[in-house]
Amino acid sequence: MIKIRKRKNFNIGIEFLRIILSFLIVVYHVHSRKEKSLVLNFTLYFLNFYTSTFFLMSFYFSFKSLSSKDINIIKERLQRIILPYIFWPIIIFLDKNIYNYINHQHMQYSIGNLIVQLIVGRKINDVFWFQFNLIFISTFIILVLLIFSKKKSYYFLIIILFFSIVFNYKGYNQKIFSLYNITIYHSIGRLSIYYIYAIIGFFLGSYNILGKLQIYKFKINLFFPIFLYLFKEHKKIYQLLPKGLFLINCIFIIGLFISFGCIPFDCIFNKKLSFWINKLTGFTGGIYYIHFFIYECCKRFSIVMRKTNLKACIIVYLLSYLINLFFYNIFQKTKIKYLFI
Repeated sequence: MIKIRKRKNFNIGIEFLRIILSFLIVVYHVHSRKEKSLVLNFTLYFLNFYTSTFFLMSFYFSFKSLSSKDINIIKERLQRIILPYIFWPIIIFLDKNIYNYINHQHMQYSIGNLIVQLIVGRKINDVFWFQFNLIFISTFIILVLLIFSKKKSYYFLIIILFFSIVFNYKGYNQKIFSLYNITIYHSIGRLSIYYIYAIIGFFLGSYNILGKLQIYKFKINLFFPIFLYLFKEHKKIYQLLPKGLFLINCIFIIGLFISFGCIPFDCIFNKKLSFWINKLTGFTGGIYYIHFFIYECCKRFSIVMRKTNLKACIIVYLLSYLINLFFYNIFQKTKIKYLFI
């Protein structure tokens, strides 16, 4: 029997949000822009919300581990996000170069490419710009919390948050990092904006906002249709504050997170159904790590995958999920499991 890990703070609404965002990221990276698709149009229209929402959720649910003074808990947290960042690029580096060597082609990646990848999260597996930001900001928050008292550290994090907001609102981020190539711009250049999402998630987690709002969830859901309408019209709203798009983004992301987190699925699903939902949504991190690599591998052997339509996206998503599920169950008693969750 296949075992599945039990996750703390399991919320069915948030799990549905994870799987939706995860699939849309796969669509964005795999689906051809030449192939017409309503799903692709939807994906591109709401593109601003995927990784930023994941970032907020990550820091919301990791609040306890980040704020813990327990070195073992902190160490486990860092291992969970650093090990995939290191090992997946090495695996891809070896796979691509060995494949090219066997087929008498030039080496696809150099050692220099691998070094750049491990420093900033781009060159070999570009999606790890997200992991680079996650590791950097997590480490920064942990150090602040270890050095200062709880009260002083919170004040310090809020002060940096304020400077980050001003930095982005004034457009300094764009002015500085647009001078660099895409590797730097799409990795280091995102630190200041993703720090904002991280701290919002961190402080929402410190208040356990989803837990406290559960008693109001039916009232909150009365406003859900209004929120969905505003969410649909977000590009028109952006025009009202062109310099502060990220501020509106923050409001929408918080609204999206709270709305899904307060959908009363617990009144609809029994324990058995909740178990299967947990099983189906438990590897969104692993899917993000490997989906583009799996797509590239599939293209070598499948004519079907060379036509990158919605069908190809579904195949890549399911294969990524099954691979993560399979290897997690093999390595679940070792630290290698962090490569798949």
